[in-house]
Amino acid sequence: MTKVEEKGVHSFLEYDGQILLSTIMPDKLLTEETFNFTVSFVKKGGFDGVVGWDMPVYADYPKALNLSNLVKATLLTMRYVEEGIPTIPLLKGGDSSEIALHAEWLEKIGFKRIGLHATEYILARTRGGIGIYGDLAKVANNLYSLVLVKIYEIGAKPLIMGALSPRGLRDYHESVERSL
Repeated sequence: MTKVEEKGVHSFLEYDGQILLSTIMPDKLLTEETFNFTVSFVKKGGFDGVVGWDMPVYADYPKALNLSNLVKATLLTMRYVEEGIPTIPLLKGGDSSEIALHAEWLEKIGFKRIGLHATEYILARTRGGIGIYGDLAKVANNLYSLVLVKIYEIGAKPLIMGALSPRGLRDYHESVERSL
């Protein structure tokens, strides 16, 4: 990290295209301290922007916790904007009402590009040995589809992240379409 801050991310990677820092990380790291670190790192490292702030929001979490985390994610995302950092928020939600509410907030704030963290949904299809035909897979497919539809409904462009390869994402899209 020190070399990125010293040289700048573009020089460090020898890449002159757009480089965004993602805040998608293990839930236990999603703290105020980590947030403050990312603000500093984005600025010192010369990143072109940031994706997030991520917060844990899941179908099997209590609704009050999900809503609290959606508020935190939105407020911390806005702090990036206030810091002058180009930001792509993540649309989250553990059910259709949460997804709709979060999409409404992001639309009112004026975001025109919104992130979708595909890994959360792809992993749900295999977590715990349930496989692609289990109940969790169906929930994951439905939520993934709802998030993608909401992004388009509010007139934003999606940035889909977390698939291991374009083929993996294509295969996932095809399996979602078959299961719906």
